Amino acid sequence: MQRRIDPVTRKKAASRKWLAIVLGACLAVPLMMTAQSASGFPGNAPGDATAFTDPSTATGGAVYTRAITLRHNGANNGRIVGTFESHNNVDGDKPGFPIYTSDNNGLAWSFVTNIKDVQFGVGNRFQPALYELPQATGGLAAGTILLAGNSIPNDLSTTRLVLYKSTDAGATWSFVSTIDTGGPAVYDPSPTSTTTAVWEPSLIVDAAGDLVVYYSDERQKASNILQAVVHRVSTDGGQTWGSLYNDVAVADKNTRPGMMSVVRLSDGIYFGAFEVVGQTDVPVYAKTSTDGINWGTASSLGTKLQTANGTFLFGSPFVVWTPTGGANGTLTVAGGRLVSPTSNYSKSSFLQNTNLGSGNWTQVGAPIDVYFNSDNAAYSQSITPTLDNRTLVQFTSIPQPTGGNHDVVSGIMPLAATRYEAESAALTNVTIVNHGPASNYAKVGNINYSDSQVNFNTVSVSAAGTYSIRVRYDNGNGSTSTQPVSINGGTATTLSYPATRDWGSYDYIVFNASLNAG
Repeated sequence: MQRRIDPVTRKKAASRKWLAIVLGACLAVPLMMTAQSASGFPGNAPGDATAFTDPSTATGGAVYTRAITLRHNGANNGRIVGTFESHNNVDGDKPGFPIYTSDNNGLAWSFVTNIKDVQFGVGNRFQPALYELPQATGGLAAGTILLAGNSIPNDLSTTRLVLYKSTDAGATWSFVSTIDTGGPAVYDPSPTSTTTAVWEPSLIVDAAGDLVVYYSDERQKASNILQAVVHRVSTDGGQTWGSLYNDVAVADKNTRPGMMSVVRLSDGIYFGAFEVVGQTDVPVYAKTSTDGINWGTASSLGTKLQTANGTFLFGSPFVVWTPTGGANGTLTVAGGRLVSPTSNYSKSSFLQNTNLGSGNWTQVGAPIDVYFNSDNAAYSQSITPTLDNRTLVQFTSIPQPTGGNHDVVSGIMPLAATRYEAESAALTNVTIVNHGPASNYAKVGNINYSDSQVNFNTVSVSAAGTYSIRVRYDNGNGSTSTQPVSINGGTATTLSYPATRDWGSYDYIVFNASLNAG
């Protein structure tokens, strides 16, 4: 879904045991214990690492954040490469795609370069997408980094999907080709619209070893298709592109699929998530393909991604798969926000699935809390697993205090973890509070009395050792709150919970604990 568009518009970590606990104190806490050993995790302290701050001269807040972790670049493996729409002129009066890198799992970022539009001279403006080639294809070596994006002039009169490449881990970039061209960069989802733009490219290598680009195409309105998700294939490393094929296209003048994000799963199946404008709250759907090319009947929307109680993502999906989390690994999908049946909205949750996308999904708290009523902050964000697949790095935008402009930030969450929900613990003189954005739609609050307790009696670890406990909480008191925590009846330790924005905004604290086996 294109938002309104106008001219102003650590070194690599070792393994670590974690427990993820979701609690509450004189705050309300969904306690989520993530158990990993206390050495080697990329940072104990929660908090956001800032990559970029919008200057006051920016014509819109930074959005469409994209980050990938390099896995086929030798000594540079583990580096995270990031980009985004900066709305900041870097080439006269024209924007470019900024490139930032992190060599410590997103804890700190360095500016590398701006990819300027030296080919057409109009500016690299919208919807950048990054992809590292996992294998050689069409004359490009494995490890080549590709960036596809939308080159658009200041007057928004045309859209042009372009491809760039880097063969030195993101340090320098060169133009490869034009993927496709379309009409003005005008967003009009109405059934009577006449717009003809092309939008939102993403890349992957298909089962045949060729490069595929997926994007959104508004040029089929004569066939009653408002917008289609389409693809083209390149057999020569992106220099030329083959015929256009529809992957998701509904001829009803109303349904508007877009923003395709595709990953390949452990069984070789391709999983593609996309938004559907035209349905209430722009839900995210998914289809699968055996080869990355054939996605079944184009008029079929596939399956809506939702939890057992009907909670689903609103728009702009970004999907990753990791081998962590069971025999089938874990699919994690980030979106614009989460919509629950109780009408609670949250920009601070993901959906996860450990069954290759089948069945119900699970709501999990995101590492970065983004205020829901914050214009386009967190619009079309991304997530990337660290090299060891044990940690997920979120790369997104948050509003600056004065509003309007954004900071681009990263945050981390463990994947190899065991989660414990506070509302499922043994409770004494506390209150269970229903809340859609909470990880299990509920949290424990009012732990305010001398006999108030939340006892986690089922915590189990395979080996004795020091574990990190990550606690997700909210604290709307306006000041830091404290809470005693005791392990196995030992001396209590006082934990401090800094204030969050309100009682519906979440953050994390992390502490270490010595646990017995079993």
